Amino acid sequence: MNYEQWTGLREYTPNYHIRGKRKSVFLSFLEKKRAQGASGKVLDAGCYIGDVCAKVKSLGFEAYGIDAFTENIKKAKKLHPNINFKVGELGQKLPYPDNFFDFIWAGDVIEHVYDTIVLFAEFNRILKPGGYLIASTPMHNVPKMIAITLFDLHKHFHPEHKHVRFYTIKNFRKLLNKYGFAVEKENYLGRLPIIANNMLFISKKVKTLNFKEIPDMFR
Repeated sequence: MNYEQWTGLREYTPNYHIRGKRKSVFLSFLEKKRAQGASGKVLDAGCYIGDVCAKVKSLGFEAYGIDAFTENIKKAKKLHPNINFKVGELGQKLPYPDNFFDFIWAGDVIEHVYDTIVLFAEFNRILKPGGYLIASTPMHNVPKMIAITLFDLHKHFHPEHKHVRFYTIKNFRKLLNKYGFAVEKENYLGRLPIIANNMLFISKKVKTLNFKEIPDMFR
């Protein structure tokens, strides 16, 4: 029995509709940038077995993938031997130099990371000035929380759920700005926008952080 069957949660099934929608928005953005002459390095942060990396490479970019699970990376390397994959934990120091990537894709991974401070500080560190962070996460706002409270409270906050952080539209905007990113476009996916399932923000790195000032979240 797999995780979805055991818990009754469907967000992690391969055919979950939001998964395809957010990937499509990201890849369409890359296609547009490529048509405008962009090139360079793209990191899939939480790459699973490398399917997005393969599509990124096919667009003419240099693809990189990182995932916390060794088995995922083993499969990714076997399926896509010409792509650079590494095992690594988001929310810890990432195994890449400063100002290394032109684009970072974080598709529904930030809500799984405890140390939000290190997560976004590292995104800032490894992304080039003027580079793009494209990040999606489940959307929360007052109307949606009312709907959740009335119809879906116990499942949304299921104790076996993998989500450890919950982002609202407002605090996601503020967080990105705090960590040196300027939001250029907001996308809301699934349902009506006011109670959307998911939000995907495209933001540009406009400031390099002073990393000596970054505190330890758990000290």
